[in-house]
Amino acid sequence: MAGAIVIAGSDPQVSDHKIRISTASDGWDRWRSGMASIPVLGCSPIARTAEAMKSAGLTGISILGPTSWGEKNGIRSSEEQAWLLAADELKTCKEKNVDAVVITRTGHYIECEWQSLLEQHGKYGEVASRAFDSEGPLDLWVVDPSRFCVDGDLLAMLQVTKVAEWAVKGYVNRLAGARDFRRFVTDIFSSRCRVRPYATEVRPGVWVADGAQIARNARVVAPAYIGHGVKILDDCLITRGSTVEANSYVDFGTAIEDSSVLPDTYVGIGLDLSHSIVDGDEIVNLRHEVRLRISDPVVMRRHFSKAQHDPHSVTENERDCVLFH
Repeated sequence: MAGAIVIAGSDPQVSDHKIRISTASDGWDRWRSGMASIPVLGCSPIARTAEAMKSAGLTGISILGPTSWGEKNGIRSSEEQAWLLAADELKTCKEKNVDAVVITRTGHYIECEWQSLLEQHGKYGEVASRAFDSEGPLDLWVVDPSRFCVDGDLLAMLQVTKVAEWAVKGYVNRLAGARDFRRFVTDIFSSRCRVRPYATEVRPGVWVADGAQIARNARVVAPAYIGHGVKILDDCLITRGSTVEANSYVDFGTAIEDSSVLPDTYVGIGLDLSHSIVDGDEIVNLRHEVRLRISDPVVMRRHFSKAQHDPHSVTENERDCVLFH
């Protein structure tokens, strides 16, 4: 019997030379503190990791830490608190005679063969095994709870414990900043990883989730993703690997190219977005390595409700929209 503890981490604990990628990614600290919880084509990396573990037969999967995107669902636990809870979970696993426990910190996204990892851990005979890729160690361990001492700082003990090394041969994205986030999107579209959009492929390369409304004369050019409850108005263009995540609103005549619009975001009339990530009133442009906060709510803002986001007559404007079921 094998269990799993998933820590919703922020920056990678290792490979520090990979953290500082660009001015844009360095500046968006609020992003990096919850990178694992940000939806990517309809589902967050941490949820995808948990699903993969469950499919591989791991039981009792505990997800700990700051997992709620945008802090909308209550107070977020600190990562330090999450590690304390993880230590308690590991003690509980020992009491339940669990054979092995996977511990992973999802500041990154890793695809691996979970059963193979567990089997190799058993063959190594060490109290702990740690995953590595071509760039170095990853925050992914397997421990034997009956032999692993969990007194004190669990993360510190994991980092100093003698481990058997296990090479990850699958897809790895360290999600160290905005560039890695956009690369994850393009890797999904190009099938470089196992992830698939949470939506229906309405035509080759175009995925549209339930409840999305797209005006009849708007253009969505593959590859592209339109999330649940999204509204795309007349004369808009969504193209070249762009994603518009759940409950966002793209107003008249706006073009979005090679960009990601995060959930609950309003994008105003006649804008031209390219090589960017937009989250409410914040925008990071990866080509120019700049981060801006937009003070004018007519241009960009957090979109909470129909009444708040629409200064125009939405009822009339949406008359010709197509609703996807």
